[in-house]
Amino acid sequence: MTTTRLEYLRSMLTKYAHCWKEFPSNRMQQWQAEYDSARTNSLEVWTVYCEQFKHSIDHNAGDILA
Repeated sequence: MTTTRLEYLRSMLTKYAHCWKEFPSNRMQQWQAEYDSARTNSLEVWTVYCEQFKHSIDHNAGDILA
């Protein structure tokens, strides 16, 4: 995982947040799962990403979709 990938995932989740309904697409679910897994699987990259973009280290994909 890289910060570039996290930026991409965040942009896709933001762009298509209006499509997150009762039955979101598999693609959106995969983006959400990949974004959230970075918090535990790539902690160093996650920390750098959050600091770089001034995000809380405790946020997740659900915060983007809200």
